[in-house]
Amino acid sequence: MHIFIVRHGQARSNVSNGGSIPFDPFFEEYEGRDPSLTPLGEMQASMTGFRLRNFKLDAIYSSPLHRAFSTAAAIAKMQYNDMPVTIMPDLVEHGTYGGDFHMIPQSMLRKIYKNIIDPGEQTLTGGPRVIIDDSQEERWRRANRVVDYIKGKYTGNENVVLVSSGAFMGENLVSAFLGMSYGQSRNCVFGSDNACITSLHFRDGKIIVNTINAVEQQGEAKSLEYLEY
Repeated sequence: MHIFIVRHGQARSNVSNGGSIPFDPFFEEYEGRDPSLTPLGEMQASMTGFRLRNFKLDAIYSSPLHRAFSTAAAIAKMQYNDMPVTIMPDLVEHGTYGGDFHMIPQSMLRKIYKNIIDPGEQTLTGGPRVIIDDSQEERWRRANRVVDYIKGKYTGNENVVLVSSGAFMGENLVSAFLGMSYGQSRNCVFGSDNACITSLHFRDGKIIVNTINAVEQQGEAKSLEYLEY
């Protein structure tokens, strides 16, 4: 199995002047809690899809967040016949479900991309549809639920994409795929720039690390970033 862990493109929450970027009126009521991609982020997502176009992808899984789903949709559009994007709640970012967060309805997400597979009340990973517990321990359990599901389902030469967010990727998901313990993961954070690709190849009982935090596909767009972090 060849797995590509992708961070979403630049979102409005990633820039110091994000409030000055016009909202899409269709999503405006959600922007404060679930920000969309900036124009640059959309470009980064498309470039990432273009880089992955030569891989015949077997599946694309995405966090339910707007910024992650938009990135996953850009990747899917570059594949033959606009392959589906499956929503996987366990890929959601740290802290997302605190306070008054409300996930964007899929009826609205279909404005971005029509071929969505709903997570269902009993999600693929066995985790909840709505994440309530955001403790460090539960984040680690979430990451391992994702790993267990993916490694259990794909046992051959499949190419699988997971689209998530920076903190969950860097502090939990990559470590879990590399087989680290919880204690080891607490002392290791992997970098994750906007629209980066971390590529892991599972073969003959080994993990071949092809790339960590790769952003070569962005070309000049990388130098144009106006990131706050």
